[in-house]
Amino acid sequence: MIFPTGKPHISYSELKTWKECPWRHKLMYVDKLQTWEDNPYAEFGTIVHDTIENYLKTGIMNIDNVEARLLEKWELHEFDSEEYKKKLTVQRSKFNLKYRHESFNSWVKSAHNILNNIPDFMKENFGEWEYISAEEELYEEMPGYELKFKGFIDAIIKSNINGKEKYWIIDWKTTGPRGWYADKRRDFLTQAQIGLYKKFWSERENIPLKSVGCGYALLKRNTKQEKTAWFMTVSVGPKFITKTDKLIESMIKSVSKGLNLKNRSNCRFCSFYQTEHCR
Repeated sequence: MIFPTGKPHISYSELKTWKECPWRHKLMYVDKLQTWEDNPYAEFGTIVHDTIENYLKTGIMNIDNVEARLLEKWELHEFDSEEYKKKLTVQRSKFNLKYRHESFNSWVKSAHNILNNIPDFMKENFGEWEYISAEEELYEEMPGYELKFKGFIDAIIKSNINGKEKYWIIDWKTTGPRGWYADKRRDFLTQAQIGLYKKFWSERENIPLKSVGCGYALLKRNTKQEKTAWFMTVSVGPKFITKTDKLIESMIKSVSKGLNLKNRSNCRFCSFYQTEHCR
């Protein structure tokens, strides 16, 4: 049987979208309605991510071209234009929020502060570490389903602290100045991304779960704190794996049966909110 999305795989992003709102999942993955808009947060995150990846591979933190790359994207998408500011103001107003514009120079400063902190961050959290891979693709079988799980791991390293070696799966997340609030850090759906990556990578490489750690590197923009990077570990054992397996099972069954209910409690920031597709 062909899955309603027409794809032979699922991803964490798709799983998260379904869990938040099955109707939004249908619009995006079944009806193929496009919702993506270029934004400074994504462009900033990509450039910071690429620079860190290069550092992991070479051991050299090169930030010389970061400002030029940011400027190229800012000019291309006109993020500092009055038209863009007006558009974001209108979009935020739908959710009774105000849009606070950040100057280009503040983005550059944040990038430099984050990147200059990464070498110390790596040493503090992982001691003597060895680069294994970056942007590691997962395309793994899921027993009992014809679908596969697809994902990309930001970074895999091997740490050595006091003679104890351990693999680490890391996902880089750029955040606001305070990082993530406690409720988001505790949220299972938030933790599920890195947990699923650990599960499938460990199984593929035949490495015991206890020999692999995982977590999110939270990279704070515009923070007044000296440390701009903080590591949030996620504990992933058999109970966690069972919970993610049940989540995947529920999602596949629901989508296969066409149970596309609207979750009105998750309309915040949804691009379909108050449009012809969802009223």
